[in-house]
Amino acid sequence: MEKLLLGIPIENLGFTKYVQTFSLFAIFSVFLIPFFLIFFKLKKSILLDTFLILIVWLLFSTIFNIIFRSEIQNNLLRSSIGLAIGFLIFVLLREIFYRSSEYSTFVWLKYSYVIILIFSLYDLIYKFPEGSRIYASYTEPSHLGNDLALIYFPIFILCSNFMNRIEKVFLFFSLFITVILTFSATTILKITFFILLFYLFTIKNFKYIVYVISPIIAIFITLIFVLFKIFSDNYLVYMLKYTIENIEKGYEYLPVSFTDRFSFWIFLLNLKILNFL
Repeated sequence: MEKLLLGIPIENLGFTKYVQTFSLFAIFSVFLIPFFLIFFKLKKSILLDTFLILIVWLLFSTIFNIIFRSEIQNNLLRSSIGLAIGFLIFVLLREIFYRSSEYSTFVWLKYSYVIILIFSLYDLIYKFPEGSRIYASYTEPSHLGNDLALIYFPIFILCSNFMNRIEKVFLFFSLFITVILTFSATTILKITFFILLFYLFTIKNFKYIVYVISPIIAIFITLIFVLFKIFSDNYLVYMLKYTIENIEKGYEYLPVSFTDRFSFWIFLLNLKILNFL
């Protein structure tokens, strides 16, 4: 079942006119989850219960606005379908993690990362001179960066005991280069925060924490210098400069990319339940 993880990075399926984040894994979830719901009982968890409560509340509030306020949300059908598919993806991932060993899950996620590398190499050779960003098998560089930061980098860290030294160097170095070439500010911040929090919670000796954090800060400063001085004609630099120039005008004048990311971090910092399953 863990072989389904190969579909995660295959996002560019030709639906870019109507949807941008519909991956092959999402298609698997649409067809497989109804089967699991009929023949198997879902295991309960705090996060699953929380999601179900949020979905019920969204449905209730939407119906209330339609009936009593005569307000119909723009793109209601699209957002409803997106919510349903997102929940199905979550449930399919739970089933894979419950039914597969940690090692087999890591192996197939590693294979799916190889798919990203192959498409990234193609982008770098044939498309990068024009677009100045890596898309790989995704429709947006930020989508690629999101999966690198929230799926592949954490898995490589948590499952590093399954890798030899050469494999570790190759995976982390290639991931580092790919992340840089996405020029996604959110991706860099997510990885930075993950590293800091991971070592703060796993390393008890303060001296070792300093040894870990210091190189991270040095790398982050180096990245800022490289992006602004060497690759200054890229989306990240443009977004930051535009934000700095217009921040005194008010929130509504800031670029959508910035406000979306800002809202994400507000949501993330207010989460009280961090159990994944």
